[in-house]
Amino acid sequence: MSRVAQVAFLLLAGALAACQAGVPSGAPTRSPSPASGAPTAPPTAAPSAPTSFEATFSCPPPSLTLVPPSNRLTGVEVSSRAGFDQVIFRFGPPAEAGGSAPVLAVAPTGPPFVEGASGRPLAVAGERFIALTFRQMVIADEQGNPSDAGPGRLTGPGPAVREVVRSEAFEGVVSWLIGTATPGCARVAVDRAAERLLVEVAHP
Repeated sequence: MSRVAQVAFLLLAGALAACQAGVPSGAPTRSPSPASGAPTAPPTAAPSAPTSFEATFSCPPPSLTLVPPSNRLTGVEVSSRAGFDQVIFRFGPPAEAGGSAPVLAVAPTGPPFVEGASGRPLAVAGERFIALTFRQMVIADEQGNPSDAGPGRLTGPGPAVREVVRSEAFEGVVSWLIGTATPGCARVAVDRAAERLLVEVAHP
């Protein structure tokens, strides 16, 4: 080996040794960090159950169009609370049905009343009246068993609600009438978490 080659070899070996000395053994290595500004997905919050509520009693109650908890009404109850009477419409899991989503119309009304398409006179006790008309409802299962097998007439539980009467249940339409005492101040609430609709009438 020539002297020039020996000198070049020694210089190269020294440079390599210096590089290895600058990196201590066992030194931790860093993984590449994500680029700054990279978008991160925000945490997904659990959806809350929507509830619509008329906070104050109205005399008479306003006309409302609401979406009921499902298309299957399973029962109606009455109860009396401190300061108001309550009519509770309970719903079950939605039933398979074609067509549009169910809808509820609530409005003040007055006699004379008739029983569905038959046109027969229908008596309802009370001085003020509220009509509830559910449309696009499933009123029976495939075997013909009614979704709501309860009574079609309920006596009021206190001084505000006098009587609650079903006036129609035919071809997807279910109608109820609530007879109240004067002045008939009421409010309506849809409680989707409990699958129910509440009509509350203030005590006179």
